[in-house]
Amino acid sequence: MTTWKNVWTDRELLVRGAVSLLGLIAAVYAYGPFLARVELRRGVAFVDPVHILFAPIDLTWITFTMVYGAGLAAAALLLRRPASLMWAMQAYTLHVVFRMMMMWALPLDPPATMIPLTDPVASAFTGAGAPLTRDLFYSGHVGTLVVLSMVLPQQWARRVLAAMSVALGVVLIAQHVHYTVDVLVAPFVAAAAARLTRTSA
Repeated sequence: MTTWKNVWTDRELLVRGAVSLLGLIAAVYAYGPFLARVELRRGVAFVDPVHILFAPIDLTWITFTMVYGAGLAAAALLLRRPASLMWAMQAYTLHVVFRMMMMWALPLDPPATMIPLTDPVASAFTGAGAPLTRDLFYSGHVGTLVVLSMVLPQQWARRVLAAMSVALGVVLIAQHVHYTVDVLVAPFVAAAAARLTRTSA
């Protein structure tokens, strides 16, 4: 198992960690302006066959409790395993790149019945304005949990995160935040991002 001592004394590991971190920072830096541009684009809207079965339910707090809870717990576990942490950074970076490519290739207008998802933490600390409504294909929240479920070193944690990603997908569809296809595609693309960046972690 790779330890932090190994990282600080192994030039190859140190370079790999630095490149992973820089790649993540670059992707996150580009992500915000990209989402702002996506929000200005007109896209295609359609009737979701699942949405018509029930009225939307506001589950915002459940969504962000799962997202932030999973993120913090995963960070705590990954900090103990630097090789897994590097893999996580690389996989998340590729997940962001894939999502940007797909959103640009397939612009969508939000479901007519959507209850917008407002991030309570971002709103409290940044005073962010109107929530994003066109960052749809594919679901970034579900994709993130899937990435984490694959890179965590502990088997029990991977199972918990995998179950949470399914639950989160149901919650997002119930709020009509995403079209069903956005949620169904997310695990496959996110899993591909994790597999393509797989290392000896």
